Amino acid sequence: MMALLPLAFGAFLGLGATLLVAGLIPAHPDMRAVVAGSATSHQPVSGHGWRPHLRVSLERLAESSLVRTPHQRLALARLSPARYVAYKIGGLVAGAAAPLLLGAVLMLLGTPVALVIPAGFALACAGVGFLVPDALIRQRAERAKAQVREAVTAYLTLTALSLRSGLGLDAALMEAARVADTWIWRTIYQALDHAVLARQPAWEGLRALSRELDVPELVDIADIAMTGSEGTAVADALMARARALRHQILAEQRGQANEINEKLVVPIALMGLTFLAMLFYPVISRLLETTI
Repeated sequence: MMALLPLAFGAFLGLGATLLVAGLIPAHPDMRAVVAGSATSHQPVSGHGWRPHLRVSLERLAESSLVRTPHQRLALARLSPARYVAYKIGGLVAGAAAPLLLGAVLMLLGTPVALVIPAGFALACAGVGFLVPDALIRQRAERAKAQVREAVTAYLTLTALSLRSGLGLDAALMEAARVADTWIWRTIYQALDHAVLARQPAWEGLRALSRELDVPELVDIADIAMTGSEGTAVADALMARARALRHQILAEQRGQANEINEKLVVPIALMGLTFLAMLFYPVISRLLETTI
């Protein structure tokens, strides 16, 4: 019975690694099935093998009530819900199996370990492994959101310059989004393009993108565009909003820098005290030896 424990725990680790790999590596559907499906029906096409079926199962689990999927953070972090669920399940399984596997190895080596100890550590590590993806995605989404706000500042300025050059509002929005090729600029252009293809004003795509990414600065562009003013007035309003947003971002960055400096006060003080203690220790030790 004890000899089967490493095999069982290894199977749990393998399951967690499989889910992680399935979430990381995109599936490659059969091209013939894709072409046939696009020509005959609008039903989703699944590739051959177990990976597409696993991905579909993970997507259904992400949409169920069992998992609270942070769609806005995932959109900012550029992760699919299936990959998010794979990360959480993989962290849960790996965190639960690692202490149990270690306990089994210690038992095989002849070190008696009570079953309660690795079981307790397994529950704790499983909880930590289940929550670690949320913390990592939150940090990644915050960094991406800061990048989006900086890109919106530049986008406001470029749109205003395009309007002043004589372009129409929709054309100015589209032309400004073609300047860069990073993910946020491509996302903005795709949102504008989808709105135009849907026979809607281009700024409605920015409104939808603002709801998807939880970036309210994109709504400001749509609100300014909806005023119906002339091109010069809209350009002036966009430039003023870009200037205000730039000052706001700089103020937030200064505040974050001040917070970091305040957090560094205690470590620097401890380092100084440690240096002084090392400097005066020989003198104090000699004085104590002479007095004794």
